Amino acid sequence: MLARFDERRLRLEICDVSRNPERAEADAVYFTPMLVKRSPLPRAFVLGDLSDAKAIVELLESCGVNPRR
Repeated sequence: MLARFDERRLRLEICDVSRNPERAEADAVYFTPMLVKRSPLPRAFVLGDLSDAKAIVELLESCGVNPRR
């Protein structure tokens, strides 16, 4: 799904919170799975089933990252 977007505008990092609890705390991640959009501010979160591409696309578009045409 992310291939539909300009890769220069996105950075995806997968973090195992059981191995990096300090990262989870820094990002206020208390439940998983969770997608954290850090910038531009404000921070936004998608919690739960991340297979819902529509929710992720809407989040990215709300940040000004539009899909390639």
